[in-house]
Amino acid sequence: MGTSLKKLISESKEYYYVKPLLTKTEYQFYVVLCEVLQAYKEIILLTKIRIADILEPSVRPSEDYKVYKSLYGRIVNRHFDFVLCNRRTMKILCIMELNDHSQNRIKGSKRDEFIHKACEVAGLEIFMFEVSNRYSIKSLKVILDTISG
Repeated sequence: MGTSLKKLISESKEYYYVKPLLTKTEYQFYVVLCEVLQAYKEIILLTKIRIADILEPSVRPSEDYKVYKSLYGRIVNRHFDFVLCNRRTMKILCIMELNDHSQNRIKGSKRDEFIHKACEVAGLEIFMFEVSNRYSIKSLKVILDTISG
């Protein structure tokens, strides 16, 4: 590590805490989901997982670096809102995404379309929820019953 980088790190001025991990709307959904998940001990809930930690381009860098880089670039700086996994194996059971106001714009809808297609191709179930003041516990239970086998 270079001297100037060591100096920056030792001064501890290069990073700061930005905000809570979840937005207010994500947290509201998280609380309801955690409540419902109490009956599903085999499922663990993870939040804000990088898409690139779950999905990889089917083209390898050695096959076509330009295509790989383009595909990877579309996922590397994005995340899934909620990922539900089997507690013992950490196998992904499904993805849950919130549609908030930013997704109502054209850019957001294109992102949603891309994410849906990527999950479909990869064989991952994804469920979209509109941001709401109240979430249907019954709907969540139906999904959780389905994914928990």
